[in-house]
Amino acid sequence: MSGPDCGAFGQSAVGLLEQRNEEPYLVIEPDAVDPANEGRRVQLAAPAYTDEYLELRALGLRCQALRVEMNVYTPDREKEYLGLPLRQTVDVASHVRMGAFRLKLSANALGSGVHFVKIPFSSLNLPEVWLDACRDTSEGERELQLELSGGPEICCRMIENGRQLVVRGVQRGDTIEQVRAIYDDALFFHHRDKVAADEAWKSAALAFLVSWMIPALVLGVFRLVRWSKAGAHAGLAVLTMLALDAAAFLCCGGWVYGVWGFAAAGILVVCCWHIVRVIRRFGVDAET
Repeated sequence: MSGPDCGAFGQSAVGLLEQRNEEPYLVIEPDAVDPANEGRRVQLAAPAYTDEYLELRALGLRCQALRVEMNVYTPDREKEYLGLPLRQTVDVASHVRMGAFRLKLSANALGSGVHFVKIPFSSLNLPEVWLDACRDTSEGERELQLELSGGPEICCRMIENGRQLVVRGVQRGDTIEQVRAIYDDALFFHHRDKVAADEAWKSAALAFLVSWMIPALVLGVFRLVRWSKAGAHAGLAVLTMLALDAAAFLCCGGWVYGVWGFAAAGILVVCCWHIVRVIRRFGVDAET
């Protein structure tokens, strides 16, 4: 078994075992801090608030929100419009509270799993030189679209203050640290957990089967060239390989997965052996 194969087997197996042995997230009530949950991985749902004011200075926007951003589409790479600079801007609240808890967030924590809404046009305080050149071309409720006459297009969106969110992290006092993700509702977490579990199993199962099939393939080659010494204990070698395969699945998933792993590997071995027999019927041996 080559080094890369061993590495893939080990990483996949360890990754699956770590995932299966991880402490599940404890769903807690957001209204009070329970000291019994200190240091545990928790999940809570509540409206998220901040007292901070976020800004998009180019548009004269200043409001209390969890996140505001402005995207500028400039095909000709213009950096300004009517003498005023234009660039992509993102402003995220660093102090957010949910119920009795404060969130310790990274710069990118808010945004990947939360739907944005349109920034109201009435909340902008546009520069005077833009007033006659700017018009609202928004068609949906996800973002504010502005078109500048003879200039770039601007899209603005926000995550509003008071948005109902679900967060996962580690409870440290009244603070949620190591925030893994924030979503609109628990269904997003459920879907993500299922996808992650499926991917871990696919990766580990493939690594198990490929790693333990290598001895069977080698024995098949020896059988194909009629090397009698290699075939003397071929049956024992194959049974050992199947037993190791079943043991690996048993450790990672229980007896159901152990039976499944043993059966799947057995089918692969039988197929391999059958292919060898078919090839040998055509008279392929060591002498030819």
